[in-house]
Amino acid sequence: TQSTWAEPAQQSNAPPARPGSSRFSPFNILRRGSASRRNSSPPMNVVFQQSTGGSDYVSRLDATKEALLQRIGQMKTTKPNIKMGIVTFCSEVEYLSDGSKSWQLPTKDNKNRQEIQSLGMKQSLPHELATSFNKLQKAISKMQPTSMTALGPALLLSVVIAGKQPASKVIMCTDGMANVGVGSLSGDSPEDDFYNYVSDVANEMGVSVSVLAIAGSDCRLAALGTVADATGGQVNMVDPTELGSEYGEIINTRILATNVSLTVVVHSSLYIRDYEDPLDKTCSYKTIKLGNVNSDTEHFVEFGFRPLDQRTGIKDGTENEERCIPFQIQINYHNKDKIEMTRVVTKRLPLTSNREEAEKDVNLKLMGAKAIQGTAGLSKLREYGGAKSNAVSNQMWMRRFKARKGSLDEDDKKVDAMTEYALGDMYDDYHGQQNMEMAQGYDLSDDEDFAMDKSARMKKRATKMQERNKMQSDSSATKMFKMKK
Repeated sequence: TQSTWAEPAQQSNAPPARPGSSRFSPFNILRRGSASRRNSSPPMNVVFQQSTGGSDYVSRLDATKEALLQRIGQMKTTKPNIKMGIVTFCSEVEYLSDGSKSWQLPTKDNKNRQEIQSLGMKQSLPHELATSFNKLQKAISKMQPTSMTALGPALLLSVVIAGKQPASKVIMCTDGMANVGVGSLSGDSPEDDFYNYVSDVANEMGVSVSVLAIAGSDCRLAALGTVADATGGQVNMVDPTELGSEYGEIINTRILATNVSLTVVVHSSLYIRDYEDPLDKTCSYKTIKLGNVNSDTEHFVEFGFRPLDQRTGIKDGTENEERCIPFQIQINYHNKDKIEMTRVVTKRLPLTSNREEAEKDVNLKLMGAKAIQGTAGLSKLREYGGAKSNAVSNQMWMRRFKARKGSLDEDDKKVDAMTEYALGDMYDDYHGQQNMEMAQGYDLSDDEDFAMDKSARMKKRATKMQERNKMQSDSSATKMFKMKK
């Protein structure tokens, strides 16, 4: 049914909200669905976007071809109805479809977004794998290494072609930085904003984009990964010999809904935390665009109490006779038939001013996931100082919680160890990024930000994001996008 994929993770025995706390409370909006509740997957369109350029690419291309051939050989039996096509890119972009045709994007159009989209809409979809296997196999085998990387035009073209069928996927594999046509990331004026544009197109068409970079290459994943992050795809750096399993994992992760947005409404005495402007404590109503949602999607919203003089009806938790406060989530999405659906969940949660009571039934797994996702979210805004502070404060909370509880069961011990390691690893990564900036003569400190007015803060953030996007290593960007999921 249209509502089984999304449930409020807070149940009736959820820990109460505690007035007067400076700590934010997480509200888990989307959680993993159980396999027993998933419907059988409809035919899906998958477009493999494959680089044939880059340095030392002969052996890499051979490994990539082998992985593709192995994967489609398996899927001929397991997913015969799936539609799979290939787009290759080097200095030129070529759509091989399922091997039954070949069409090349005119070089004169590789900088024109609208023309690329228009031409993409004119291309036919691949046939189902059951009938196209032999031709697709031959097309993959014939791919040859060349030079340059027209990644941007190829990505936009792939998204438009895949988007002709709902809930489709684009898997982009590259070992080089985009340097030809629209979306070039080389030179003094990289076109990072282009990838935000592609994200919007992909989400509007219900397409999930995943980005696979070959280990050892320089691809500027800080920019490319934003498309995957925004569309519910995956980002990873992989050895060519591991591509087959990566392809399989991405294809087998089912898209449950597209064009997903959720609106969270809290009591007027509360506010919803805004990572982009943490000083703003006035927002009790927030809409968040999630794009495509799959069975692994989790999203957390944090809320806190406003200052005492801004609260209405709740001061210390005793004025409210029922000692409960309402929360509402409105989830809007498109189902597989592109029909717009809405689900509304309203709950009343109890209040308490006692920390131990509030935390006695805490779900440590959710708290750990919230801590990791929130820290990575701040780093994606390139607020390394804020991300480090968030990591430390969550580590301190988990240590205090563990000490107060006395002992943890085996599952919670694993969660605690994993969360502690992940937060520490992210802290070290962001600290290393800041040290690298200082060594290169950049002054991108976060310390003075909160002394500025909002306009000045946003202007400085834009500058920081631009500089840090260019400097962030692919390994650091991969870690950031993975943790943010």
